[in-house]
Amino acid sequence: MYSVLKTLTIIAVAAIASADIVPEGTESICGTDQAKPAVALKDVEAKKYQLGQAVARLRMTGGWCTAWLWGSEGHLVTNNHCVGTQASASVVIAEFGAECATATDPNNNVKGACVGTYVSNSSTLIITEPSLDFTLLKLNVNPGINITKFGYLQARESAVPLDDPIYI
Repeated sequence: MYSVLKTLTIIAVAAIASADIVPEGTESICGTDQAKPAVALKDVEAKKYQLGQAVARLRMTGGWCTAWLWGSEGHLVTNNHCVGTQASASVVIAEFGAECATATDPNNNVKGACVGTYVSNSSTLIITEPSLDFTLLKLNVNPGINITKFGYLQARESAVPLDDPIYI
C-alpha cells in the first residue's frame, strides 16, 4: 500500500526527472555540462552507482525515455509523455545496465551504443496522470531474466529536510 507521502514523492520525482522525447540536437544545458558516464562512478561513488542500476532506458516508437524500478515487485516509474496509454506500455522495451565498459569508451557519446539487458518487451499500465506527467507500469519480465540484481528505489517515510543533497 502506498502512503500519500510516497505517492507524492513518486509524482514529484517523475515530474522533475523526465527525459523528454525530443528531436536530436534540440537539448540544451544551463551552465557547465558535468555529466559523466555512470561507469565513472562505479569505484568513486559506489553507493550512487549501485542505486543508479535501478534506472532503465526505455526504447519506444519515436524515441527514448528513462524510468526506474520502484519497489521490489517490478513496478516502473516514468513520465506520461513517454508512456501514456496501455497501447504504448504494451510495446515499450525496458533495458537496464545500458553502459559501456569504461568511462573513456567513445560509444558513451553515441545514443544507444552501449547495450544493456533487455528486461521487458512489454508492460502493463497501472496508473498515469497527464497533468502531473507520471506513469506507473508493471514490467512483463522476459523469461529467464531476474530483475533483483538491478535493485530498486523507494521513498523515505519522513519529510525531505531543507537543503537535502540530491544527485540526478
